[in-house]
Amino acid sequence: MPGHQRAPGLSRNSRGALDYTPRAALQPEFFGGFEVAASGAQLATAEIALVDLLCLSPGRSRLFAALPEVEVPRAFRRSVARSWARKVPSARLRAIVERKLEVVLRGAAFG
Repeated sequence: MPGHQRAPGLSRNSRGALDYTPRAALQPEFFGGFEVAASGAQLATAEIALVDLLCLSPGRSRLFAALPEVEVPRAFRRSVARSWARKVPSARLRAIVERKLEVVLRGAAFG
């Protein structure tokens, strides 16, 4: 759409679906938290995926402002998620992410 501004970090992949990469994740010290699948694809762990989503939550687009019900897998490592949240480069964004992470972890169903 001409003149349409896409939210920072959003792009179309080869299949035309929207992919996102939070700006904070582009900084080398904040890159990681993935596992390599049998196909060789790098997939975010549950912990880094949640932190990435929380990094996008205060964005102007408001696409990620609210989470639906969250079910956290039993293997979810809270300490790893908290560690990644502490690595968010921006102090303002880090405070938001850490606060929202604790809210999610308190209210999440652990399955």
